[in-house]
Parts: sequence; structure tokens; C-alpha cells
Amino acid sequence: MIYTLIFCFTNLISGITEAPKPQNMDNAELFNYAVGIYAKASSPSDYENAAKAFEILISRGIHHENLFYNLGNAYYKAGKYGYAVYSYERSLKLHPKHKDTLHNIKLTRQVIERKYKDNIVSFAESSLWVRMVNWMNFSTMKIIFIVLWSLFFGILTWLYFRESGLLRISMITGAVLTGVFVLIFAIMISGRYYFEHIYRFGIVLPDEISVKEAPQKSSNTAFKIHAGLKIKINLEDQAWVKISLPNGMEGWVEKNTIGTL
Repeated sequence: MIYTLIFCFTNLISGITEAPKPQNMDNAELFNYAVGIYAKASSPSDYENAAKAFEILISRGIHHENLFYNLGNAYYKAGKYGYAVYSYERSLKLHPKHKDTLHNIKLTRQVIERKYKDNIVSFAESSLWVRMVNWMNFSTMKIIFIVLWSLFFGILTWLYFRESGLLRISMITGAVLTGVFVLIFAIMISGRYYFEHIYRFGIVLPDEISVKEAPQKSSNTAFKIHAGLKIKINLEDQAWVKISLPNGMEGWVEKNTIGTL
């Protein structure tokens, strides 16, 4: 009997020792591992462990709207609302019309508003032109533009060899309409490129951070901002970034407190 107990105990220790660490799992195993933790979670720390597993997948270069969506859910359940909003924003950057993400980011922001009662305006309330250029996935936008561009020149080529007739009139109308859509998508692509390369935005990650008047901890605090706030990044100075808000307020915060989009 004693030998049986020793044998079982040895096997138990061996199984624990040989259990693969998340870092050593392949992508499919790691995703299932993270989902399993999330499904069985009973405390904020459990949800945070699920988030850490999802983060490993992201660090491996796997960027998908559903992965960021799941990560946001894990952070939300863990009570880390700034990280949740940041994850949802990254999901929407890949898929602007992701319904579940849109619903959850709205819910998270409502929770944040009730918790902090901020009067500071966030860049989340985008202007009309920003909403237009972010209306759909950038890759999808480019594909539609290429298809329309090819169709437009295909029609023009056909018209060049077609002298007259009712069909020619219809094709001219089609060419005009296609040309208009080509122009619209060209403007949208240009606006999106300008938005992504000239404008830099970030999300406040901790529950609260102090915005300093200068890039140093000893500097005076200009004002405070809270988790989930979307800010504009203007300058970088080593470990600090200069941020601004829609109302013109600006200052310096530590770089590691901002999730850059």
C-alpha cells in the first residue's frame, strides 16, 4: 500500500512538473488555455490570468479583432477598465463594425463615467470626417477602390471602341457613377492615411494618472485623467509623452501609462 501511494504521489508531482507553461504552448493550445481560464474564472485575478494568456498570443504577432475583443472582456471582468477600452479600441481598428465590441466598449465607458464622474471630453467623440474615414476596415477600403478603379477604366476602354447606340449612353452613365465612387474612396483612403500617420491617439490605462506640466515626476500636476480616456499624443520625450484633449488641455504623462493605438 505504501509503495502504491508513493508511486501515485510521484506521478502527481511528475504531471505537475511536466505541465507546459503558457509561453511554451502553441497558439491553438494557448488560446484554448486562455478561454478555459476565462470560462472557469471566479475572481478578478483569474480573469487577469486569462488576459495575460491572450496577451502572449498578441505578443507573437497574432492580431485579430476577436482576440482583442476577448482580451477586452477579460480585462473588463478583472476590473481593469482602461486596459479593456484599449483592447476594444484595437479590435475596432481592425473591424470598425464589430457589433459585440461596439456594445462592450460603450458599456465599459458607461461604467467608467459612473465610477469617476469625469467632465473631461474624450477624443472618443470623433468628428464627422474621422468617423467617415474609419467607417470600414482599411484593407477592405483599398480593395473596393481597386475594384472600382479597374471597372472605371474597363468601361472607358469599352467606350473607346464603341461608337454609338443606347448601350453606349448607359455605359457613359455607368462610367460617371463609377468615377464618382472612385473619387469618394480615394478621398476616404487619403483621409484614413492622414488620420493614422499624422494623428496619434492613446488610451489611459491606469485608474488615474496625474498630467504634469513638464516631463518629470517632480513637476506640478496640471490636472488628472482616468482610465479609458482617449487622448491625442503630440510629442515624445524619452519615457514621457505630451498629450492633449479636445478642449485644449495638455500636459505630460509617463509613456507606460498610455496604450498607443
